[in-house]
This record gives sequence, structure tokens and C-alpha cells, in this order.
Amino acid sequence: MNLLLFETTQGRVLPVGERRPAGPDPSPAAGDSRWQRLKQQVVDAYRKLKDQFDYWEGLCADLRHADGVRVVHPSSLSADDAQKKLRDFFDSSYSKHGRWLVVDGVLAGLGAILTPIPGPNIFFFYPAVRALSHYFARAGAARASRLKPTFEEDARLDRVQSCAGDLEGCQELITELEGSYNLENLATILKNL
Repeated sequence: MNLLLFETTQGRVLPVGERRPAGPDPSPAAGDSRWQRLKQQVVDAYRKLKDQFDYWEGLCADLRHADGVRVVHPSSLSADDAQKKLRDFFDSSYSKHGRWLVVDGVLAGLGAILTPIPGPNIFFFYPAVRALSHYFARAGAARASRLKPTFEEDARLDRVQSCAGDLEGCQELITELEGSYNLENLATILKNL
């Protein structure tokens, strides 16, 4: 999986990566029990909503399937600095998603009390979907921390960083990076940095 490192306006370095094609996430075991149907509904809701969650949460969730990571960094960062900043990102993500997993898990548990009431139970489903998403993101951050990434430099990232205020002027370069590293919507992601 390709990860490109970009610096934010606050000086943080964030990865931008190729998204895993929509494939099958592990589904709960098939069954007719109420518990099995409920788990399947939560997984289905996650699949429908996952593109609306934070980009880096989705990126971490996708990394739980990665067999290897190729990190591309600008020439302004050494490979050692890139490795340290990427490790900081994964450690921070692991911690953040672990905390939110607990919060959303507790909220889902409290909402589960309302499950017997007829009608849609948003007090259970949304926190349950968010808890599942944080679980996947935490698992992806943990897996990425264990992988041994390869690091390479690409001067095109420096040029894109230099026109952060005018991304339309770099559209050709952005399109070139998208093609080279199998990325989608790079300009939109860079605007959010």
C-alpha cells in the first residue's frame, strides 16, 4: 500500500494513501438468531457510512488489510524523520481510536437497552457503527506499526507542498501523483490539510 506524507499548515505530517477497493469485510457468521441479525445490520450500516467518516480513520481501517507499506516522502524530510513522524501518527491514531472505541461502545451498550422498542434504534446503531469503525481503525494503526515500511523520496511532493495555497495551479502534478501511486481525490484531501 502506498502512503504519501504531506505536511499540514500546523507542521504535522499526515499520510495520504491509496484506498483499499471496496471488498468484503469480515461478516458475522450467518445465523438466524437475533444476535447474528443485529451484528449483520451493524456491519451493513458500517459499509454504507464508512466513506462519510474522517479520512484518516478510513485510511487506518484500510491498513488492517495491508501486507506491506511503501512510504513516499518529500525531500525536505529524511527517511528517519519520515519514519518517526509516521510512527507518531500511528501511535496517536491507535490511542485516539482506542478511546473513542470505549466511548462509542458504552453509548451503544446504553442504546441497546432500547432495542426491544419498535422502530429504528439510532441510539444503538450509530454508536455501534462508530465503535466498529474505531475498532477497525485501531486494528489498522496497530498492524501498520508492526509492518516494516520501505521509504523513498519524491521531489514532486515538495512541489505540491509549495503550492498548497493554490492547488488548482498544481492540478496536472496532482493528477500525475494520483496515477503514479493509485490515489483518489488527492486535491480534496490536500485542501483539508
